[in-house]
Amino acid sequence: MCAIVVAVAGLALGGHNSQSPEVLPPAPGPPVGGLCSAQLTHLPDGSVSPLFCSNGDVNRLAWRYFAGKNLSVMGLGIFAADTDVATAIRQDLSAHATDAVECGAYQLASVYYGWGFGIDPTIGVLAVGCPIPRH
Repeated sequence: MCAIVVAVAGLALGGHNSQSPEVLPPAPGPPVGGLCSAQLTHLPDGSVSPLFCSNGDVNRLAWRYFAGKNLSVMGLGIFAADTDVATAIRQDLSAHATDAVECGAYQLASVYYGWGFGIDPTIGVLAVGCPIPRH
């Protein structure tokens, strides 16, 4: 009886089988969806592909590639407002990012954090459209 109580208590308190969701830096928390890994192709514009796997999960290799460029948009978190995103994109562009790289980072962050803005925060900030992929 004592062993059963100890085992149940261990599971309830997060015993050896519990795992924390993976957090990809610089994100302040885990993604709202899944993560996957797919080999990257480096594109002439400085971006990479694929950003997502066929099931729509965020490609952690693409995330790490863009995170290595120290882009502000990637660390905003789940509760960022569209104005926060536009400000971060402007900062990234003024520092060193190209439109193509910033668009990829924004698309990854939008899916990672589950952003769903009524107004696209990249309009008027990036020279070309940067739609959020829908999976």
